[in-house]
Amino acid sequence: MTDKKEYIDKAQKQLDELDRELDQIDLKAEKANESIRHEWERRKLELKEKRREMEDKIEKARDAADDAFEDIKKGLDQAWTSFADGVRNVRDSLKG
Repeated sequence: MTDKKEYIDKAQKQLDELDRELDQIDLKAEKANESIRHEWERRKLELKEKRREMEDKIEKARDAADDAFEDIKKGLDQAWTSFADGVRNVRDSLKG
C-alpha cells in the first residue's frame, strides 16, 4: 500500500509542477504578440484535456484495489508522458 500511496503522491506533485509551468507559460503568452497568443490558446485547450486525463488516472489509481493498481499505473504513466511532452513542446514552440 505504501508504494501505491507514494506513487500517487509523486504523480500529484508532478501534476502540480506542470500546472505551475503552464501558469508561467500563460503569463509569458499574455505579453507575446498576437500570433503567439493565438497559438497558445489553441494549444492550451489540448493541454487541458491531457491534464484532465492525468487527473482522472490519478483518481482511478487512488480508488483502485491493490491488485488492479499496476494496470492503472501503466495508464497513468502514459498520461503523464503525454501531458509532460505536450507542456514541453508548447513551452519550446512559444520561446521563439
